Amino acid sequence: MVIKKEVVNIFKIFSEKLSRLVGFRIFSFVKALTPRRFIEIVYILLFFLFTGGIVNSYLEGSDPVFLSRLIVPGLRVQNLLESLIYLFAGSIGIGGIYLMYMSRKQIEKRVENLYLFFGLIILLLSVFIYVYVVEVKIGRIG
Repeated sequence: MVIKKEVVNIFKIFSEKLSRLVGFRIFSFVKALTPRRFIEIVYILLFFLFTGGIVNSYLEGSDPVFLSRLIVPGLRVQNLLESLIYLFAGSIGIGGIYLMYMSRKQIEKRVENLYLFFGLIILLLSVFIYVYVVEVKIGRIG
């Protein structure tokens, strides 16, 4: 219960500062944002950060030797840039899945096929990025 109260207090402070900082259009969005929706958004962001490996990159990849490389060879070390690549690939993969989901909600058959095609292409691009990073890490690609 204490955590929920703290999150609600943080939400109120965040919404007040955001409403003062930006214009009326964003202010109406913030008013529609409930504390429950705010908690859900925070959970999703934390999920993406953890699946991207942000903790691992902070603990093991903060050595200055690893900071100069985009992808560090070897499966034991991951730097911040790799975490951002994983985060980006995961985000576009979720976008591709969402497009494929939205294809079922379309009325016209051509639009449905277009959504399905582009969703599949985006999802395959995401998988390609993941596979490419793993191939570089295990040493198959220089």
